[in-house]
Amino acid sequence: LIKKKKTRGNKLLDMDAHPHYTPKIQCFSNIAGYSGIFLCGDLPYWLFLTTHGALRTHPMYLDGKVTCFAPFHNVNCEHGFLYFSSTDELRVCTLPTTLSYDNHWPAKKVPLRSTPHFVAYHHDTKTYAVCTSTPSLNPMRPAMQNNMDKEEAPIEEDDNFPYPSLNWYSITYILGKAGR
Repeated sequence: LIKKKKTRGNKLLDMDAHPHYTPKIQCFSNIAGYSGIFLCGDLPYWLFLTTHGALRTHPMYLDGKVTCFAPFHNVNCEHGFLYFSSTDELRVCTLPTTLSYDNHWPAKKVPLRSTPHFVAYHHDTKTYAVCTSTPSLNPMRPAMQNNMDKEEAPIEEDDNFPYPSLNWYSITYILGKAGR
């Protein structure tokens, strides 16, 4: 049925074409260890309260509009949540526990065993290129010759001598989901 209740001038307004929708606010606790508020609507948002008492907002644009949300916990979905997507499908989900939501962006620690300097992302292959450096001890020292040429000579000191440190640079590729 099409409800035509209101008129504006000589035009009848179709009330079902633009239904009145009020966004919902749902409090939650212990979804992947986090507590906060979920804002349902056309632009759904997570509001997390971090361990330091800061409020962090993270959008959830995966399925578009979220009409209903509820925390959910059982054997198959521990500390997860339920929601209805824009296509009226019920989704049973969990937040990835490998990510930390305590920052402005969700972050994941990746063990590099070196110091990162630059990161580049290739969208088509979902690959990260990371420029890293690793310090190493250099047992050689530069020595100047009579003809002003520079050569390296070994440092002959005792075991407690602090050798100079040099950084060895490398580029590491980290494959995303498409490369797995």
